[in-house]
Amino acid sequence: MQALTRLLVRQSQESVAPVGVRLFGSVVPAVDSNPLQRFSSPFPTSIDHSSLLGSLPETQVTTLPNGLRVATESVPFSETATVGLYIAGGSRFETDATNGTANFLEHMLFKGTKVRLAGLSTGPPVTASKPTAERNGQHYAASVLGKDAAKVVSLLGDIMSNASLDEATIAAEKKVIIRQMERLSNDSTQLMQDHLHATAFQYSPLGRTVMGPKANVEGMTKEGLMDYMKTNFRGPRMVATEALGAIADEDPSSSIAHMIRADPARFTGSYVHDRFPDATKCHMTVGFKGASWTDADSIPLMVVANILGKL
Repeated sequence: MQALTRLLVRQSQESVAPVGVRLFGSVVPAVDSNPLQRFSSPFPTSIDHSSLLGSLPETQVTTLPNGLRVATESVPFSETATVGLYIAGGSRFETDATNGTANFLEHMLFKGTKVRLAGLSTGPPVTASKPTAERNGQHYAASVLGKDAAKVVSLLGDIMSNASLDEATIAAEKKVIIRQMERLSNDSTQLMQDHLHATAFQYSPLGRTVMGPKANVEGMTKEGLMDYMKTNFRGPRMVATEALGAIADEDPSSSIAHMIRADPARFTGSYVHDRFPDATKCHMTVGFKGASWTDADSIPLMVVANILGKL
C-alpha cells in the first residue's frame, strides 16, 4: 500500500494523465483515457432516448362493437409477432364458492378444443409463453413469425370460444393442481405472499388465494368452468392484439365496474405470523397500500418498487 501511495504522489507531481485505482490495488488509466472503461464510469450521465422512442409508431387502441379492446404496436425492425390476450377474470372476481376456477381454467384451456386436439400441430411454429392466472386476471400469449400472426389469433380465438373441457381431462387436472398445492405449501415465499394478501385484504376479494382451497379444486365441474367463462370472458373485460372471434357482449350484471362496486377490495393494516419450531430461517414480507391501476401514481410506484427490490 505504501508503494502504491508513493506511485500516486509521483504521478501527480509529474502531471501525467490521472489514474484510477481498483479495490484490489492495481493501477489503471482513468475512465477518460481508457476506452475499455468508457461504459463503466462511476459518474451517472443523462441519456436522451427521445430520438429512438420518437421513431417508433404509437400503440393503437381500437374498441370493437362487443367492447373488446385491441391494442396493436408495430416494430418496423422485428420479423416476429407476439399475440396476447389479457382477461379481467382472476381470483379477485371469484367468490368463496368459485375461488380457484381461474387457475383451473388456465390449466385446461390448452388441453384442446372442439376443433384442435391437444399436442397436435396443425399450423406454424409457435412459441407460447406460460399462461398465467393471477389475482387481477389471466394472460395468454404466443410469438410467431409476422406472416403467421393471423393464424395465432385464430388459435387463441378457438381456445377462448371452443375449449373442450372434457370430464376425463378435468379429473386428471384436479390431481395435478392438488400436487402443486402440496408442493407450494412448503414454499416459504409463496406462503408469505398468500398470508400477506389474506391479512392485508381481510374479508375482500384480493385476500383469496389464486389456487383456491383444496375442496373447491376437488369439486370442480365442467358446468362450473363454463359458467365462469360465460361470466368473465366477455368483450369489455378483455384486451387483445387482434379481434378474437365472436365473443358475447358484456352483461351489465357481470361487468368489472359492477363486480368491484359489489365486492370492493379493502386494505387493512395488520400483522400475521406463523411459527415453525424446526425452521432454520426467518422469512418476512412487508406490504403498503398502493395506488389503483387507473391512478396517475401507479407507474411511479412500480418504478420505486423495482428500485427497492434491487437494493
